[in-house]
Amino acid sequence: MHISYADTVKTWAEMTKVSETSAPSNFKKIMKEARDEQLKETDDRESRENNLIIYQADESTEETPVEFFDSLCENIFEIGKLQTKQVIRLGTQATQGPKRNRPLQIVLNNRDDKETIFKNVRKLKNCENKYQRISISNDYNKEDRELIRNKVEEAKAKTAADESKNYVFRVRGPPWNLRLVKLRKQE
Repeated sequence: MHISYADTVKTWAEMTKVSETSAPSNFKKIMKEARDEQLKETDDRESRENNLIIYQADESTEETPVEFFDSLCENIFEIGKLQTKQVIRLGTQATQGPKRNRPLQIVLNNRDDKETIFKNVRKLKNCENKYQRISISNDYNKEDRELIRNKVEEAKAKTAADESKNYVFRVRGPPWNLRLVKLRKQE
């Protein structure tokens, strides 16, 4: 008896075929929702690609967020004014309790400007007090921020659990590849 290639393929296809009755009735709906969620997440990440978040920038009535960012770029980073699409404070201003500085979201025109800022972040260490406390980060979505927050908590717990007190744990890498790094404390 001779079995041809076509018979083998047909037989394999028949063996792996899922019958209509064995598949869940809402399988297509579930798959469509998962795909739509994944596309939405991808679009969200792409829309945040040119964004920065600046933390601990003083909220003063003397200068607007745009003026603050322009001053930072010109005076500290020494890169001149950058073209921005939007510079806003995130969240609502506290009316009761201690006043906290709301983060600034900077939407830049292109990724090159963002990379230029990150190359110059080191200049914040030795600058005037107005800028010394600020930190600059990528604009992550809610899920990524939660991953980072959990990893930072893990790093704090490991640092506290270090019996020798000679090491500190820090989180490094992007949200999809977060890792803990053990660093020797500098005295």
